[in-house]
Amino acid sequence: MEKQIQKAIEKNLNSGKIEEIVSEQFEKAIKDIVQGLFRWGDVHVSIEEKIKSVLLPAIDSYDYSKYIVTLDEVLQEILKQNALPHKKLIENFKKLMIPVEIKEIKLSDVFNEYKKFVSKNVETSELEVDYDDEPSYEEVEVSLEVLRNGAFSNKVTGINFTCEKDENMNVYVATSDYFSDDKVYISYETPKELKALRYMNDFDVFILSLEQNDVKIIIDVEELEDFAEIEEKPYD
Repeated sequence: MEKQIQKAIEKNLNSGKIEEIVSEQFEKAIKDIVQGLFRWGDVHVSIEEKIKSVLLPAIDSYDYSKYIVTLDEVLQEILKQNALPHKKLIENFKKLMIPVEIKEIKLSDVFNEYKKFVSKNVETSELEVDYDDEPSYEEVEVSLEVLRNGAFSNKVTGINFTCEKDENMNVYVATSDYFSDDKVYISYETPKELKALRYMNDFDVFILSLEQNDVKIIIDVEELEDFAEIEEKPYD
């Protein structure tokens, strides 16, 4: 039996069969290693970085405005097709897709947008009713305050928007990347999931659109107080 086994081995060695098997397995191993490098390893990372360096600037500078009309038509069609639970999501998505033309905006103008937000959304159950002329809710006091890091610099760190009658209307906006004492960027945490847009209010969407379009906020006021008229009418 041993002689037969030895004879079989010698026959395969002499025929080159072993070399063929080794060659095939070596080639397969090389392919597996190369595929792994392209899929997970340093080669993959290097290629990914090169592609990003070329594609991302091109994508950022691309003009998408020509697609807005088409996008609007598509979203309108979706709304018609029993999309009521997602209506707010789609409306907010549309607002974010429309490019903001301005590069700078005064903080006082941002405050005016906040006043509009409060006027439409403030809780009225605790408000007094004014019966002069026609019944209406009392105006509510709103204010803003610029927050600065006075310990080591004069850097603006955030902006507080507050409503005296409804704390649910209070909004804090963080800022970053300031250029001087009177111009800042908004630092907004972008929602990780599209469905989060469904729960965003109009002022949040407005602030997010400023952040997404790199609009600088001109700090033309440090503190501001005013009154917001209430859109809702009593007994409606």
